[in-house]
Amino acid sequence: MPDRKGKFQPPTSRVALARKELFKYYNIKRQDQHKFLINYPGFDFATDAEEISRRLNLNINIYQYIGIDESNDIQNPFYQLLCSYHNIIINDEGEEINNDPEEQPREFNILLVADDCGNSHFMYIADVNGLLGIKICPICKVHAIPAHIKYGHVKRKMDAHMKRCKGNQHLLLENAHLKLEYDGQIIKRVVLENYSKPYAPRILQNKSFKYLLANNRVNELKPIKFYITYKFFTLDRKVNRKCGEFSFQHANLEPLCVASTMKTKKEIKTIYFDNSTVNFIDEWLKLLFEEAKQVKFDNKYHGENIPQCFDVPVLGWDSSKFDTSLIFRNLHSNQYVISKYIGSGAHPKQIVVRNKENSVTLKFIDVKQYLAPNIEYDAFIKDIGKVVLSKPVFTRRISQL
Repeated sequence: MPDRKGKFQPPTSRVALARKELFKYYNIKRQDQHKFLINYPGFDFATDAEEISRRLNLNINIYQYIGIDESNDIQNPFYQLLCSYHNIIINDEGEEINNDPEEQPREFNILLVADDCGNSHFMYIADVNGLLGIKICPICKVHAIPAHIKYGHVKRKMDAHMKRCKGNQHLLLENAHLKLEYDGQIIKRVVLENYSKPYAPRILQNKSFKYLLANNRVNELKPIKFYITYKFFTLDRKVNRKCGEFSFQHANLEPLCVASTMKTKKEIKTIYFDNSTVNFIDEWLKLLFEEAKQVKFDNKYHGENIPQCFDVPVLGWDSSKFDTSLIFRNLHSNQYVISKYIGSGAHPKQIVVRNKENSVTLKFIDVKQYLAPNIEYDAFIKDIGKVVLSKPVFTRRISQL
């Protein structure tokens, strides 16, 4: 058994200390000590354990080995808690009195072992968790989880429980009437706010709508009428090369040209770039940000105090499959910053890009991701632009909205 400083005593010191405590407990005088040891029948733990716990300020926990005959499992013998003797002070009203933190009783864990003659012996347990194979919460002494090596999340789970257990302990101290009902259990409470808040993302996530509704000016709300569209035309370039041990690449997707349409308050303008221009995607992006200034201005509210989103929508049809991947490499430059990315790595639904020079923000959106799965391109153009497809700019059909 270790002393109060946590140091283990040698056998001779332990025997001397045990004799000293034994004589002190039975109040044996010095001249009668030798005779007492000869005639001593043994310690009756059943009757004197509580007195020992009180005198030495200990919480005595006695564990028992469950043998093969009782557990019926040769491979998994185990130990269990037999009984406990805690040093608890009860007042006249039957309530427990908490000791000072410096005078808290120490845990004293012992193992009860019986020999062939029917005598019982005690062995001090240095590591209870290692003996039982479980980790016990040191606060409530009730919650336990398996402590086997293969469970790598043991510490994380126990830390999470101890954090809640500490809060639970403070709650029980403040509400003494809950102690008997919830002792050793986590009290789950639902804390309601003083004023209930409605769940309305259509309002709360729209800064303009939220402000106008709060100021009784909903009639000033207007939709985003002006936007930009874009479409790429690509070519499958045959590669026929082996990639790794089991993969083979047949072709590579190369962009040939791109067309965009800017719809503003004054006009509908179309721009076009192809691979005859060096780095035509970079040139297209530069012009796109310049043209977006007018689109941004036309979408603004007249009132300067109205908060609003200044992202310019850039619409593409089924662009998450190919078009976005073609420009994604060009967006990773020192000139642009990708502030938001929604969707998977292969199919981005939305990409928000900001230009560092003029602070214009473009929101690349795949409109097909927000429509019914069976809607066709012709029907979408007819619904959004109220027009019929005209002559395409290049082989794939491009509408000038």
